Amino acid sequence: MQAFQQEMDVIGNNIANVNTTGFKSARVDFADAFSQTLRTTGAGGIVQVGNGVVTDTITNQYVEGPISTTGTPTDLAIDGQGFFVVKDPVSGAEYATRAGNFQLDGNGYLVTPSGMRVQGYSDAGLTTIGDVKVDMTGAPSTSTGSFKDYTFKSDGTLVVDLTDGTSFARGQVLLQSFRN
Repeated sequence: MQAFQQEMDVIGNNIANVNTTGFKSARVDFADAFSQTLRTTGAGGIVQVGNGVVTDTITNQYVEGPISTTGTPTDLAIDGQGFFVVKDPVSGAEYATRAGNFQLDGNGYLVTPSGMRVQGYSDAGLTTIGDVKVDMTGAPSTSTGSFKDYTFKSDGTLVVDLTDGTSFARGQVLLQSFRN
């Protein structure tokens, strides 16, 4: 009964979070609790007596969910393996997430809804790891334009477009992979 209740709890959690961005469902695997093989005489043959099942593991399913276009330029999706790395600007603690529902804060940083800053290359030369920010830092010195717009390319590169028709790579969102 306890193993069945755990399975029902996992299923309930999966259903409750079906619309949660980046949620990964879980699966319950069972194992024999303890069984003993008894030999009987006569026509009965071999009899196995057991104590039922127990929960062996609860495994997160890291399969890719559906990707949909939102029309929001800061919403990013991962096609394949990896996680976004985000950093708490107060504590400096880093976390991994597959949820790509980002936004820009008042200072131009790419952040999660809770304010954690997305990590990646934070400079136009794509050499320094840090907070990804949308601004004019690293614009070509020959450019006479001002900030017009920005886009993210499929490889995570942040491209800033200027009013004079030029553009430059301002940074890049990077992905992190982990070993089990």
